[in-house]
Amino acid sequence: MRRVRGGVALVALATTAACGTTVPLSQQQAAGNGLGGPATASGSTAAPTGSGAAGVPGSIPGSVSTGGLVDGGPRSSATGPAALPPVPSTGTRRVAGWGYTAKEIKIGFSISSDASKALGGLGLGVSLANQQDLIKTWVAKVNAEGGVAGRKVVPVFYDYSATGNVETQDQAACSTWTQDNHVFAATGIRAGSTGGGDSLTPCLAKAGVVWLNGTGDAHKWSQYLASMYSTLSMNRTREERVLVESLAQQGFFTPGAKIGVIINNTSDNMSRAVDEGMVPALGKLGLKITKRFVESLAESESTNAELQMFAAGVTHVLFAAPGGAAPSFFMQAAQNQGRTYRYGLSSQDAPGLTVQALAPAAQARNAVGYGYQPGLDVDASNQPTPTAAMKACFGYYKSKGYDTGSLNQSAMGLICDSVNLLKVALASQVNPTRDSLGAAVARLGSSFGAASTFSTRFSAAQHDGIGSVRNLYFETGCSCFRYRGPLQFAS
Repeated sequence: MRRVRGGVALVALATTAACGTTVPLSQQQAAGNGLGGPATASGSTAAPTGSGAAGVPGSIPGSVSTGGLVDGGPRSSATGPAALPPVPSTGTRRVAGWGYTAKEIKIGFSISSDASKALGGLGLGVSLANQQDLIKTWVAKVNAEGGVAGRKVVPVFYDYSATGNVETQDQAACSTWTQDNHVFAATGIRAGSTGGGDSLTPCLAKAGVVWLNGTGDAHKWSQYLASMYSTLSMNRTREERVLVESLAQQGFFTPGAKIGVIINNTSDNMSRAVDEGMVPALGKLGLKITKRFVESLAESESTNAELQMFAAGVTHVLFAAPGGAAPSFFMQAAQNQGRTYRYGLSSQDAPGLTVQALAPAAQARNAVGYGYQPGLDVDASNQPTPTAAMKACFGYYKSKGYDTGSLNQSAMGLICDSVNLLKVALASQVNPTRDSLGAAVARLGSSFGAASTFSTRFSAAQHDGIGSVRNLYFETGCSCFRYRGPLQFAS
């Protein structure tokens, strides 16, 4: 019996989510040839280019320039300085502030020392490099280049146990970073085998500390916008909407489709994300959810979930259960019953790592979806052409002797992006605050290069910075997930 938060939740590390065009993906020209068709430009990703300010894309080569994935939440069409409040003035002399002195700035990093053991117990066959070493390696590089806001970065660690209670550990982590040590910002893994919810984000927000690995639905992002950022995860409401639009683009929904949804609310309010993201998107297609199954123990409940889906006549199964356990174990249950379904996946399901390793290939061959996190979407042999930020991050780690494949890539990307976002946004600030960070990030628009994803997009109303996605499918020849088609803006 394996709890979702207990093993596979670690796989996502953070998945474990804009401005732009507003033409629904379902109205764009489909990329590729539908389910199981040959990949187009497989393994290659063109970097966004176009007109505008340096580093800000105008359109992505090969994509439909007037199209985009629609976000049902608030967004602003202006990301330039004229539409934003000024960055608060913080003086011209370095002084002490929350989380920093005149010479040092503290950043909290959560790790999980027993993550590799937990992952091995799931049969994933992957190993995770020592996370403290990964963090210290990148921090040393950043410090050698001038640090953050002209200060030396001092990491403050908190170690989550993969077999502990996540809520209890959230409170302990918050105490470490807001009482024992005052940090300016924090990032990293939240792990545990019992407990649920997220008590870390509100605790940090109350103390004025930003969390750089934010997850949650539109309501949570709105409530804690000043204290949440991410280059790893979409707003969950947005993610469920984009899933439907991407699937529709790829011809997933066949005539007479009956849709079932597996939901897990352990860490985020995924039921609400489904109601406000997936349901309206399906409604635009004339579709509705036939059967829902809300689970907490992915493996032990998968057989019951499959039986209920079959009894309801479900033909297409979608997942709103971050981590990858739900689709993997459901597919195992379906295989045991000699039944197959069509499956819709996204990066939150870690398809190239968890599903590819744990699900029967005869079931996975019916899976299609979209992704924005290469480290979890596809395996090492199917990685896309890296962006400049990916080369800088993973190349540096490789030069230091680290294995940059599989799950390590997600861990490295999170570290690089978290520190670099602070470094870039606070570059011209002498004595930063949470508000001045927010104003600076909003000005970044699409210019921040992330190692975790293809492109980013920030604004005053959006701190979940995923800027583009690619379609995914399962290739039977290699029994692996691959990208197909060009990058597409995720608005």
